[in-house]
Amino acid sequence: MGPLVSWAIAMLAAAGFAPAAEKPIYPERPTNGLVGVLPFVGTLTWRCEEGGARFATLLYPPDATIYVSLRADGRRVWHHRRIDPHPNPKVSILVGTPLVRRSQTWTISYHHMPATIRVTARLRFRSSDSQCVVARSAITTRRVPH
Repeated sequence: MGPLVSWAIAMLAAAGFAPAAEKPIYPERPTNGLVGVLPFVGTLTWRCEEGGARFATLLYPPDATIYVSLRADGRRVWHHRRIDPHPNPKVSILVGTPLVRRSQTWTISYHHMPATIRVTARLRFRSSDSQCVVARSAITTRRVPH
């Protein structure tokens, strides 16, 4: 996938949902990389603009319904937003975020029997000399029995 296609998918994802042409690959580069593979709720990646002034993340959810809440730079973007799998199992759904300058907190829930899995990912971004980094990340997973 070329950089223009990646950019287009990311822009569509930032607006809400965008089906990806194939399952994602997560190479580490100075402008993007993997945050983590989150148990039962998907994979979270990050990217930054040229120059490193603003950051965004993409969530690749599993083939199950999940609920997502997101705070970005201290403001609520989504609260308990339902994300359903794509009807075609060969197509991934991307959940993109608006660009931020400092931080994001994701709360992702997967409700199933006999418990709910709740993952919280806290990310702090930093850039210097056109280098982007996730300066700090903390990912917690809780299992809440029904």
